[in-house]
Amino acid sequence: MVKKNILPKVPLEKVLLADTPFKRVAIYKIGPLSETGHRFILTLVGYATRYAEAVPLRKIDAETVAEALVDICSRLGISEEALSDQGTQYMSDCMREVCRLLLLRHQAEGDDTYHQCGQMARWRGLSRPKTCLRRLCSEQPRQWHRYINP
Repeated sequence: MVKKNILPKVPLEKVLLADTPFKRVAIYKIGPLSETGHRFILTLVGYATRYAEAVPLRKIDAETVAEALVDICSRLGISEEALSDQGTQYMSDCMREVCRLLLLRHQAEGDDTYHQCGQMARWRGLSRPKTCLRRLCSEQPRQWHRYINP
């Protein structure tokens, strides 16, 4: 006898966890926030600590993102692996070379290790810089880039 309206169980999937600060990080962009000047924010969030580091960018091409990543790594240290989306700025030859030189293993969201439920630290980290900027820039919203990495 078959019971109706019973959903089959879905198998559990592997969730990315980190036990050491900055061993695993997520990299993503926020923006465009304005039409001119600094339009984007490149954000790096540590999985273990949820610490967010942000860099304002005028454009979001591969060279600019690679320079910003090297800048962040010079301050925080080099992580073992980084997770990002499959944007062209992350999948370019330039970015692959930077990751190779930094001994940073890069994984894109389409890889086998990605699972939406395991990305909560990343998405929680995304709201933090936006909330802080909104509060800091209430009087001069077009000057948001001055509050990031002064």
